[in-house]
Amino acid sequence: MSQAKELVFEPINFEEQKKNQPGALNYETRVRENKDGAIVDTNDETGFMFHQYSQFAPKEIKTADKIITYKPSQRNYIKTTIYPDQESCLELEEQINAYDDALDYNREIVFGTYNKLFTHIRSVKEPKEADDLDASADPDKVAKPKYKSVKMRLQMGWNYYLDEQLLDTKNAGIVRNAFFDAKKKKIDPKNVVVKLTFKDDEEVETTREVKIGDIKQEKDKILTKVMFRRPQSIPADAKKVEDCTEKELVKFYGKGEIVEINTSDDLDKYYRNGCYIRYVYEPEKIYAQRAKGDDGKRKCSYIFQVKLIDIINTKQYTTSTSSNKQYESYAFRSRGQEQEEETEEHTPVAETIKSSTKSTKQVVIEQEEDEIDGEEQEEEQEEQEQEEDEPVIETKPKGRGKVVVEETKPKAGVRKTK
Repeated sequence: MSQAKELVFEPINFEEQKKNQPGALNYETRVRENKDGAIVDTNDETGFMFHQYSQFAPKEIKTADKIITYKPSQRNYIKTTIYPDQESCLELEEQINAYDDALDYNREIVFGTYNKLFTHIRSVKEPKEADDLDASADPDKVAKPKYKSVKMRLQMGWNYYLDEQLLDTKNAGIVRNAFFDAKKKKIDPKNVVVKLTFKDDEEVETTREVKIGDIKQEKDKILTKVMFRRPQSIPADAKKVEDCTEKELVKFYGKGEIVEINTSDDLDKYYRNGCYIRYVYEPEKIYAQRAKGDDGKRKCSYIFQVKLIDIINTKQYTTSTSSNKQYESYAFRSRGQEQEEETEEHTPVAETIKSSTKSTKQVVIEQEEDEIDGEEQEEEQEEQEQEEDEPVIETKPKGRGKVVVEETKPKAGVRKTK
């Protein structure tokens, strides 16, 4: 990590979670940071990594006889490849490993007397190597190199649709408030009628009464902030993106701007092949399965969440962009210089993605994609099941009880556990 930290692990209150969340698939807890005596949320940042191919969750996967399509709500993660020739990738691996080492060191605090019942799954995944049977299927095929990877979720929220049309922010707020009000009054929200306002092409307003039960809600709204820059030209003496300080990034590649992202299709316009990417991310939670899996183990691991993505596209040139103050709370610090304040506003030109027509069979996947590991698939399925009837609810962290702070040794800016 960028500097040594004291991580504070909150113990899982098994009995309380059993009582309050009887249908949940997992137990959960959090890890936070002791900063100058205050227990606060912790986050980390990466350096710039070059992604030859976008590592955002795929929209579709093409096979010989079909196209497998994923719903926008399923495209809620980035699977980052750990390229061994990129220093920032190796630093990310070290950061994530430090979190996993810290969990191993504090297992008794987290799980208490149930410690031995859980198997910790490391967050950095090893590549899946083909065996002899796989190789024999096409012996002449040149094997591509495989690398380690780490998966991070995007922050996601709810969108509301009426007659397949996305409701605007105002109408969505009306629906959300009515939903929570009905819950407080112990009324079935589906029967609650709300008044929504719409404008036609001539800006004429009309009001329509709609039952909440007739409004479709999908957790496909991307809340992760996305900062984007695409220089019109790059000076001949420009440093490589990964070697620049913050001021040099602005000098050579322009000022970044927070762009408007709603669904996965919007992110596709900016996060394209051949981009440089860096993140601000956090350990959102630690989950532990309540039931044993097919292998007889109860697995536990982290869920990491991306709070900010910074994208530099150096290949497709258009007008330069300017900064936006919206990202200041997530400002990158590792380059030792503060981001400059900006007053000008500019929206970069985003290219639309053209769809192609194929004669192959199309299949819409209702479950998570095959590449998600079993424990992550089950955990993500749990969130969908628990939240399908409710919009996002902001929750305050529970008391952390008795905890032990891990002892660490800093090394090259990244903390190691004992």
